[in-house]
Amino acid sequence: FWQRAERAQASFVALSGGNFTTDDLRGKVVLVNFWATTCVACVAEMPKMTETADDLVALRVEMHTIP
Repeated sequence: FWQRAERAQASFVALSGGNFTTDDLRGKVVLVNFWATTCVACVAEMPKMTETADDLVALRVEMHTIP
């Protein structure tokens, strides 16, 4: 018999400065982008990620950027 597994609990501080948890994301389609200011490739991709986030709004997909 299958039992429902516990969900992993985590909290994050977004690039915008706001906090959110995995519970806040429940039932949503979400793209979470982890990056670092010391990562040259990460910084280079940010303009494209911003453009992608704008496109995802129409699809009701949330994007959160975690530095």
